[in-house]
Amino acid sequence: MQFADNAAGFGNKNHNPFKLVVMKIELFKEQNKLDTNAFLQRAGAKQADSVSLERFSEFLQISIDPSRQLEELQRIAYLMDVDKDGYICVNDIDTCVKHLDSEVFFKDGGKALLKP
Repeated sequence: MQFADNAAGFGNKNHNPFKLVVMKIELFKEQNKLDTNAFLQRAGAKQADSVSLERFSEFLQISIDPSRQLEELQRIAYLMDVDKDGYICVNDIDTCVKHLDSEVFFKDGGKALLKP
């Protein structure tokens, strides 16, 4: 995934880990010609509905960003769970990808998405 790091303009992968992982998800979807439902199925979702944060974090470590620690990926999965229901669904992923160009969405590593 060195390409994703370079394409993002980040020589330092820790610049904004949340945004970088979302970019890698989008790249993974494009390279594998997957829509979000198919991506979720690959991540372990039942009937392309949703996948638990725990399972999604494990998938991120195996398939998206193996160089990151599981704890960091769990935090990123929590941030991606926009509706904070404990599951990653199509809307959560699509919302994050849709806002890739938004500085506010990813500001301070996604702190705006933390539950108050």
